Amino acid sequence: MQEPGSSIPVKCWACCRKSEAPIYHGMAVSIIKCWYCGALIEDIQLEGKTGGGGGDRINNYMSDITNNSDGNSSLPVLNQRTKHHQTLGYAMVAFVFFLVTIVAGGGICIALPDAVSFTPLSPALPFLQIIAGILYLFILSTYISIIASHPGPVRLVGLEARTAGEAIGQGALNDWRWCKLCRQGKPPTAHHCRRCAICVQDLDHHCLFTANSCIGAGNMKPFLRFLYLVLLGCIFAFTAAAVMGWRNRVLIVKHTLATWHRPLLFNSLLLHALTFVWRWVLTTPLQLAGWALSFTLSFSTGVGVALLLHRQIKLKYRKSTVLGELQRRRQELQAAMAGEGRTGLGAPGGEFGQDAVHNRDVCKDKSM
Repeated sequence: MQEPGSSIPVKCWACCRKSEAPIYHGMAVSIIKCWYCGALIEDIQLEGKTGGGGGDRINNYMSDITNNSDGNSSLPVLNQRTKHHQTLGYAMVAFVFFLVTIVAGGGICIALPDAVSFTPLSPALPFLQIIAGILYLFILSTYISIIASHPGPVRLVGLEARTAGEAIGQGALNDWRWCKLCRQGKPPTAHHCRRCAICVQDLDHHCLFTANSCIGAGNMKPFLRFLYLVLLGCIFAFTAAAVMGWRNRVLIVKHTLATWHRPLLFNSLLLHALTFVWRWVLTTPLQLAGWALSFTLSFSTGVGVALLLHRQIKLKYRKSTVLGELQRRRQELQAAMAGEGRTGLGAPGGEFGQDAVHNRDVCKDKSM
């Protein structure tokens, strides 16, 4: 039960208006909602001060916004991307460029000429190669646009007006939170990525292959366009490689049987089987080696991209994100644990369960 008349004064980190945080069972609620602007005030302490997002953060917060001339305070203040993180991002960019070039080069220069030679499409070979080359350039340009775009800048709508000396409108920052790492406010749809050290609007996931950066509202469209183009390129390369393999099936089967029936290495059947692919590639003609590489990479890459694209389309249809789905499943798991009577820290019915459930209830208080 709430003790009659027991509350502590707190100040909103956004509009600086005062509210009262009720005290339950000798403890202040951990989060309340500003009665005026709607921002969430968290980490409330009984001493009358607030932690991250409280009154002691207001001056630092406003100085962060003032120091950024473009009005975008999503740049990291307390944490930054490490050199290891950036180096890994550059390495993954080089890997993606190498993989796309190998698949495209194998399809354009090896599989496609062999597939259409001595067929009615033979006169159109240069035209098909030009189309494949244009698709390759589109894939690379789209990939560059992903890594060159901000994953999702957080727009400080109401706070920009306050910096300019204007008042924040009532309800302008509804459910906004304070980011302790960036020292800035963020809307409810934004999340902080500790690897990128920024808050991202509509954060979907952190992608290792896009320069080890995030995918959010700012680069989601080029990311989906990149997946579509890569899938189309893989289908193109795989089709050409499949036709080439069918036309050379006799040669491929003969070489495969000859490689297998060679003397055992160290009289070990297991070692002979494990090194079969390596020996097949080393002893095969250059044209068949290029075919095998193009066929394998286009198939494996196409399957992986198709599965990823299917997931992203499904999430877009649900108007959700990967991070949002993970949070939803987590809430469902906690609800299921509560229904089964299982208790634990942070779960309803646990040691701090009732307080956690109560503290999550955002209360709207009156101005002092």
